[in-house]
Parts: sequence; C-alpha cells; structure tokens
Amino acid sequence: MKYRLDDDLVMKNREIKLVEEQLEVNGIFTWVETFKVPVVVKSEVVGTIGFARDITDRKVREDTISTEKSFLKILLQNIPDLLWMKDKEGIYLSFNKRFKDFFGVKESDIIGKTDYDFLGKNLGDLFSLHDEDALNNIKPFISEKVISFIEGEDNEILETTQTAIEDNDGNVIGILGIGHDITQRKNIEDRLLVKEQYKDILIDISIKLINLPIEEITYEIHNALKVMAEFTSSDRAYIFEYDFDKNITRNTYEWCKEGILPQIKTLQNLNLNDISDHVHAHLKGECVHIEDVNALPDSSFKDLLLPQMIQSLLTLPLVLNGKTVGFVGFDRCTVKEKFTKESRELLILFAELLVNVKQRELSEKKL
Repeated sequence: MKYRLDDDLVMKNREIKLVEEQLEVNGIFTWVETFKVPVVVKSEVVGTIGFARDITDRKVREDTISTEKSFLKILLQNIPDLLWMKDKEGIYLSFNKRFKDFFGVKESDIIGKTDYDFLGKNLGDLFSLHDEDALNNIKPFISEKVISFIEGEDNEILETTQTAIEDNDGNVIGILGIGHDITQRKNIEDRLLVKEQYKDILIDISIKLINLPIEEITYEIHNALKVMAEFTSSDRAYIFEYDFDKNITRNTYEWCKEGILPQIKTLQNLNLNDISDHVHAHLKGECVHIEDVNALPDSSFKDLLLPQMIQSLLTLPLVLNGKTVGFVGFDRCTVKEKFTKESRELLILFAELLVNVKQRELSEKKL
C-alpha cells in the first residue's frame, strides 16, 4: 500500500522521488535506495519507473564517518587548549569552546570577524604580525602570550603555535592556532629561579660577613640589607639595638628603596614601653610579622609605624649568648603583602650572621 501511494504521488506531482529506507528481511536489516520517476507519453503520465539498490555498505561507511566526526568534534570542543582556524586574511573560520570562552561571546559573534574586532589595534597588529610569520614560514611560529579570560578567570600564560594550512594541492589557505596553558610550568620555573637567587644571596652574604675584618664590616652590612630588601621586594631594611638598662632601642643601620624616606634619624632612643608587645615577642625568641599595619588595634606602636608609611613588616630578634640584643627587619611601604617563607629564612640567617659578627667584635676587643 505504501509503495502504491508513492507511485501515485510521483505520477500526480510529476516529480522524481528518492527514498532511503531500512528493510528487514528474514531478520536481516538492509538499507535500500529507491529511485522513482514518472513515465510521460504525449504529455500524459502513464506510469512510473523505479530502481532499487542495496546501499547497506555505503550507509555503514557514512555512519562510521559520522561517528568519527562527532567524536572528533567532541574531542576538539573539550580539549583544554585553545584551538582556532583563520583564513589568509585573518578571518575566523572555526574554533573550540575554550577559545570562545577567551572572547566571552557567542560563536556567531566570532565567525567572520578578526582580532581587531575584539582586541583593538595594538594587540590586533601584534596577532596579525604573528599570523604573517606563520603564513610565510615553513616551520610553525611559536610564541608566549599572557591572556585574560572575559569571564573573570586568572590570567594564563599561553604557548601559542600558529602554522599554515595547505589544501591538497599545497596551496596555503589559512592558519591553524593552538594555545597551550603553560602557567604552572612558568610558575615552577620562576620558583626555581627564585630559589637559585636565594641560594646565591645566602652564600655571598655568608662568605663576606664571616671572613671580612671587623673594620670593613659596616659597608657589607649595608650592602647585605640592600640585596636582601631587593630580593624580598621590601622598601626598607634595618637593624636595631636594644638597651634594656636605659629602656630604649635605636636604629643603627638602614637601607631604603629609592623614593622611600629614611627613618634612621628619627628612630633613636625609642622608649621600649611604646613598643612593648614587639619587645616581648623578641624576648621570647619570636618573629613579628604584621601583614596589615592598618588592621592593628590602636596603640603607641601603631602610632609609631603609620607616619613611616609602613603597610607590612617582618622583624626577628638578635640573640647573643642567650640575650636579646636587638632585631633586624623588613618594611613594605608601597604595598600590603605577606612576607614569604624565603624572606623569613633569609632574615633568620642574616640575624645569625650579625650575631656572629658581634661575637667576633667582642672577642677582638678582649684581645
């Protein structure tokens, strides 16, 4: 009945009909393509002619290709790298979800556009130059870029690879780009570099302060304060002496970053009662680490720090023969920030070296 209705429609509409359908014969499913055309004699439709052929193999191949394409699309859309393709004029043709997240717009808003539509002239010129390098070079063009995603994620450092795409005849038709997140790798490299610099500073300061004659030590102490402050991103580094008999402390050494006002002249003969909590911590052998001076409760100690524009500080006691004789410290005046473990370790070693110098000085005076 169904095929009779098809014949009637072909005859009535005088049109060709092509049908693909799956048939079951004796439990076996077969794909069949049926082709029907009207038969016209002297302008009158007198019947139909039909052809049928088994297309099962073709349908299996098509299904396989469709499955592979679907899998490939899912793979490309979910890969954590940014993927994109442009034509030779820099117009976007295709990209994955990660790349779309970078621009923060719908797919239809990117297709047919260029970098200039999203990034402005300066970055557009830069990316266009990289595209030209990729088009004109046999090898892929590799570079590093820092990008910021629209949807509020932290910045990422990308290693981007741009390479020319060729058609079957070897003609360049566009550019394929891949952006791989190397932020973690770069952070590790930076940390290793910091550790290497930290080790070099420790060795250099140790050698100089241990081996130099006492009469030449003043210059090296100033230099050590400078090197340590710069390494720890501190604005001021200093040494204080305690005089518990007179109940005072005085600033004996100071290094200041350019643009930071020195305080050494005003920090003489300070009454220990005004910094009692600070002193008590040192007497117990503890460091004092204040991440936010403004968050301190009102006190004479806070009143002393604020005029110096100190936002964060780190100090450690100097202990000689079991007695606290002073302290060393770092100040940050331009930024409020916690001091790192490396900063504390560096200050601890420096404190030990200063105590060693003081011990040598006392021993030489007895001779």
